[in-house]
Amino acid sequence: MISNKTLPSSASGFTLVELVIAISILAVLSVFTADALRRAILNKERTNSSFDGQSKVRDVLKIIERDINLSFHYIDYHAQLYNLSQEERIQRNKDSKKKSTSDKKKDTKEDPDKKNPSEDPDAKSKDETDIKEAETFTAKKEVSYTEFIGTEDAMDFASLNMSQTRANQSNSDQGEIGYYIKECKNRLDKNKSSKCLFRRVAHLIDDVPEEGGDATVLLENIEEFKLEYLGDEEGAEWVKSWASNSEGLSDATKDKFPLAVKIQLAIKEKTTSKVKKTKTFRASTIAALHFPNNQEARKKSENSSSEDSKSGSGDTK
Repeated sequence: MISNKTLPSSASGFTLVELVIAISILAVLSVFTADALRRAILNKERTNSSFDGQSKVRDVLKIIERDINLSFHYIDYHAQLYNLSQEERIQRNKDSKKKSTSDKKKDTKEDPDKKNPSEDPDAKSKDETDIKEAETFTAKKEVSYTEFIGTEDAMDFASLNMSQTRANQSNSDQGEIGYYIKECKNRLDKNKSSKCLFRRVAHLIDDVPEEGGDATVLLENIEEFKLEYLGDEEGAEWVKSWASNSEGLSDATKDKFPLAVKIQLAIKEKTTSKVKKTKTFRASTIAALHFPNNQEARKKSENSSSEDSKSGSGDTK
C-alpha cells in the first residue's frame, strides 16, 4: 500500500511567486536583447547605405576621370609638315644664296677679270626670285578637328575611352563623350523624379560635340555637379567655362584643351529603407588630360629644350 505521508519540503515545486519573478526577468532580458538586435541591424543598414552612397559617387568619378584622361586634341599634322617643309626650304635657299655669293666674291678677288656677282643680271634675277618665293609663302592653318566645350555643370569632348560593349563590335576607340544634368524619373518609382547625371556617347566626331549619340543615366538624386578647368598659361587659375572652338571665350581657351578638370559631385539619398532621413554623399577629384596637345605650349617646350641643348653643348665645349 502507498502511504499518505507528506513529501519533504526539498522535493516540492516552484511557487507561483517564483514563477512570476522568473518570467518577468526573462521578459525584461528578451526586450533588451531584441532592442539590441534591432539597433545592430539598423546600424548595419546605415553603414551599408553610407558605403553604397559613397562608393556610387566614387565609381562615377572614376568613369569621368578616365574619360578626361583619354581626351585628345587632334590637329591636322599635314599642315604642320607643310609649314615646316616650306620654312626649311626657304632657309636652305637663303643659306645657299649666301654661300654662292661668298664663293663668287672670293673668285672675283682671285681673278679680277671675272664679273662681280652683284652685277650679273642672271644671278640678280635668281636672288629676286628666291626673295619673292620667301615673301609669297603663306603658312597653312593648323586646323583642330576635336573640341572641348565645358560649362559649370556640363562638358563635351573627344576621347579615346570608347570601350566595346558587345563582342565583334565594329566601333572605333575614338568618339565624343558628354556629361550633363537633367531631370529624370526614378528607376524604381516612376512617380518620383530627381536631377540625374547623364553620360552621352557618340561614335562620330563632328563639329558639334554637344549633339548626337546615346545618353545613359549614371546617377540619380544629384545635389551638386560642379566643373572647373585649368589652362596651360603661366600662373593660370581655375575657370568655370571652356570653349576650344571658334566661339572660344578668350585666347586662353581658343584652339586649346585644358590641362586638367576639377570635378565636385554630391548626391542625397536615404540612410535606411525604414527611416526617411537623407544624407549627402560628396567627393571630388582632379582629372588631368594626358594629351592636351596645345600648340603654343608645345612650341615653348620645343624652344626651351633647344635652348637647353645649346647651353649644354656650350658647357661641354
